[in-house]
Amino acid sequence: MALRIALACLALLAAAPAEARPLFRGWWVVLASYPLEPWERQAQDAARVATKARACGATTFNDFSAKFKGFEPGVNVFVVSGAFATRRQAERKLATMRPCFPEAYVKKGWHLGE
Repeated sequence: MALRIALACLALLAAAPAEARPLFRGWWVVLASYPLEPWERQAQDAARVATKARACGATTFNDFSAKFKGFEPGVNVFVVSGAFATRRQAERKLATMRPCFPEAYVKKGWHLGE
């Protein structure tokens, strides 16, 4: 039974358009980054970035930059949810985010997970 469920999920994922698939490796749209300390500020940073991103039609994901291969460690980094397969796709998304995040940029990397 578990195998059938896993195969069904794989079939759905394979049928999804490439831009709709979640990627953990590729081009990220980096919206903001903030210091890790004091840790109490992290909830406020997350709420502020999420509110601004929603205004530009995106959801966000944040994590310690050390968990992104290719990123400099030491900050809490906020990105558009999911990496993009190509730089061109990321730059298109970046253009829609610039009104809300003028300092946003694209960066290639790999989110290493938990």
